[in-house]
Amino acid sequence: MKRPVSIALALLCTGALVGIFVATGLERSVQYLLYDVAARWEAPIVAKDQSSVELVFVDQYSLEWVESNLGYSWPWPRELYGYMAQFFSKARSQTYDIVFSGTSPYGAEDDEHFAALLTKAGNVVVASAVQAGQKENQKTGPGALSDVAQRPITNVLYGNATGTIAVDGVLRQYPLTLGANGYDSDNGNVGKGNNAEVRDLPSLGVAALLKAGVSTSVLRATTLGSAPKAQGSGGQCLPYIKFRGKSPSFKAYNAAEILASAIKLSAGGQPRLCPEDFADKLVFIGYSAPGLLDRQAVPVDGAMPGTEIHASFADASLNGHLAWPLSFWANLVIALCLGLLAASYAEAVHKPFALALGAVGALILPFLLGFAFYHVGYVSSMGSHTIVSAFSYVFGIMFAYIDERQHKAYLKKAFAQYLAPSVVDEIAKRPQVLHLGGEERTVTVFFSDIEGFTSLSESMPPENLAHFMNTYLSAMTSIILEEQGTIDKYVGDAIVAFWNAPLDEPDHAAKAVRTALRCQDMLEKGQFPKTRFGIHTGKAVVGNMGSEFRFNYTALGDAVNTASRLEAANKELGTRVLVSADTVQAIRARANGESTLSGHEPGLIEFRRLGLIAVPGKSLPVEVWEPYWARSGPTDVPCWNGVRVIEGK
Repeated sequence: MKRPVSIALALLCTGALVGIFVATGLERSVQYLLYDVAARWEAPIVAKDQSSVELVFVDQYSLEWVESNLGYSWPWPRELYGYMAQFFSKARSQTYDIVFSGTSPYGAEDDEHFAALLTKAGNVVVASAVQAGQKENQKTGPGALSDVAQRPITNVLYGNATGTIAVDGVLRQYPLTLGANGYDSDNGNVGKGNNAEVRDLPSLGVAALLKAGVSTSVLRATTLGSAPKAQGSGGQCLPYIKFRGKSPSFKAYNAAEILASAIKLSAGGQPRLCPEDFADKLVFIGYSAPGLLDRQAVPVDGAMPGTEIHASFADASLNGHLAWPLSFWANLVIALCLGLLAASYAEAVHKPFALALGAVGALILPFLLGFAFYHVGYVSSMGSHTIVSAFSYVFGIMFAYIDERQHKAYLKKAFAQYLAPSVVDEIAKRPQVLHLGGEERTVTVFFSDIEGFTSLSESMPPENLAHFMNTYLSAMTSIILEEQGTIDKYVGDAIVAFWNAPLDEPDHAAKAVRTALRCQDMLEKGQFPKTRFGIHTGKAVVGNMGSEFRFNYTALGDAVNTASRLEAANKELGTRVLVSADTVQAIRARANGESTLSGHEPGLIEFRRLGLIAVPGKSLPVEVWEPYWARSGPTDVPCWNGVRVIEGK
């Protein structure tokens, strides 16, 4: 067949294949992947511009500070936010990514004072959870949407805090909800009166710009042609946010220092922060404490606070860092050009190096072109373009092979080398990186568990329990890692760790015992609950266990079970740490087989033999010992690495 026919067939086959990729969602996955790479590359460039946006986070420190200094537990009285509103009254706008729904738990007086303070500030934007189709409450002032306990608030603008999250759970685009159903984008009027349906409430970032006096007419999509409408957007063309980087990407304060400054200022003192510091700023206030669950994945950060996303939109609007999707026709023209270029190149060259260079170019060129568009403010369909370029190149090689039968062997080799599906099939048959299996090793297993954890957890609010567990597990884990242990898993409050895998550790038994005693000392000093420890040395299978889709490095075998049983036996014996005779013997053998020390050294460990105990699941009793920091004077008993084995009392 002639060369133009081969190129046309390559493009037709590629078009059919792209349709399959689009229908199955694979094209969308490629698009998300490439877009996120471009967004991360662009972030340092965006971050160079000055910003008038600043953040205030209700973080864990603020929760603790308010409780200890003001006596309020979570949720706070709304009056506190009113004081913050007065403090930020000189800002261009102050935006609260907080929905004040229902009546305040502190009573109607709290609501009334809160409403009065927000009205007085005059530059406040509040998040609303009202969805399209709900009716505006008739008891609120102009523009209010009944979220603040039905109290009349004027001079307050409301914004929709819900975002546009893609199917992979990442927020890339931002809804505007401008210019439809009676919304005046330049005047900030919502609906057509207090009895009108609110079909298009402005988003929180847009409302912040409106309150700051920024004309939002510049937010209209200016695409190459007619921009495609996002699904579920109410016919809007949704812009993409160019983020500045990981959180915090703006100058940030915590709510505690704002409240402290406001209180000191009202008392006539000299605060660290003054209202004038925020003049000409767009201030965004929201949650960042882990227990308040207001975080969302974005291309540059896996868990960015929600208020920072709204702030990023406002900043991007002010600095010209919004990116708009290219129209369908513009993307189609780009795809045809890339496909034609790839298929023509595949038809024209025959040498292996040139084919390899073409394969690299077919994959990289669509991304580089997409990044160039993104840099100037447009988002192309990089996923579709990459698929078109790559498969046009593949099909171009295929039809060139058919057209030139005399080069069959050479082209078959090139086809096998560069055709992506064959590589995928090989990985699926024999995955080398995700290798499953393990090896038998002698390890020392460490098992810990909090005494009375069930009662403790039931007595704590969820956010306090989460904070406690993070603190407890972090402290324990740091000691285990300092002693070169391997964390196997966390099972609720229990920690399973082991030594001598994956790397050889000659002193694995001694290190495990020292870890338990160090943890015990740390827990006593930190006023943590009592914790029991079980340690056993024995054979275990160690390696990557699980399925070919998900696995973890772990230890399996009787040694792990025995350590768990010894931990539980502490309850009956009234001890905190129990060590098996196998662990003691391993330490003794190490001390007798290597150069030894004698005398009383700081940190020496001694053992007290407790005798034999019955262990569930084992037919023979287990000899157990209790370790403790040595308190005796010098001795000639050999010791190794700070451990000596004697029967103490």
